[in-house]
Order: sequence, then C-alpha cells, then structure tokens
Amino acid sequence: MYRNVLKTKHPHLLEASHPSDLRSPQISTFRKGTVFKWLRFSSLLMVDSLFLALAWLVSNHLSTPMDSPWRLEVNPYAVLPVVGTIVSIMAARGLYAEGDKRRDYRGLVKAVILGNALLLLIAFFYAPDQFVSRSHFLYFYR
Repeated sequence: MYRNVLKTKHPHLLEASHPSDLRSPQISTFRKGTVFKWLRFSSLLMVDSLFLALAWLVSNHLSTPMDSPWRLEVNPYAVLPVVGTIVSIMAARGLYAEGDKRRDYRGLVKAVILGNALLLLIAFFYAPDQFVSRSHFLYFYR
C-alpha cells in the first residue's frame, strides 16, 4: 500500500538532498561583491568618524575655554554623541550607498551642517552655559 504512494513519475522530487534543492543548500555563500561592499562601507564609516572626531578635537583645543562636563579633557567620550549624530544623519541621507550618492559632496556638507545645527540647538536650549562655547561650533567647520 505504501509502496504505491512513494512511486511517482518523478522520483527526484522525493530526495531531500538533491543538489538543486534551494531549501537545503550544501554550503552557504555570500552573493558576489557582498564582502567588498561591507568592507567599503565599514572603511568609509571609520574614516568619517575619525575625521569628525579629529575636527571636534581641534575645535575643542581652539575654542574659548569654559568649565563644562562636555569638555574632552574632563570627559573623553563626549565626542561620541557628536560623531554618532552626524554619521547617522549622513547614513540617513544615503551618503554611504553605492553609485552617485556616494560622491554627493553638497549633501555631505548639508549633513554636517544639519548635525551641528541640531547639536547647537540642543546645547543652547538645554543648558546654555554648560555645554560648549559658541566658538567651538564655528571652529568645527574649519
């Protein structure tokens, strides 16, 4: 009785390990170019973060000194929200995507200006005399 059920015109459909079965591949592989894409994305992210942190450090050194818990001498991790905010805005604008969006320098400048304006608004509406000096944001653009 069961032998008749298992006999079909296409016996290869009953084999679970058929080489062309997409549901159970022999070896999991990445698509062509995926490793290069992630390597390019991570290197762009690292270089952008490094140069933004360096710009914040230089502007911290050149700006008017003030007693603030956000100064890098007091809190070296104070640069992380700044870099994170600007890099997030750049990623949201699609500046890390493939193609011509990656070479959109005008969009890059807009993203940095938007990030600084956002941080400036937060800084001066939240605690105007505690965050950083106004000259700090002006030196950040240089």
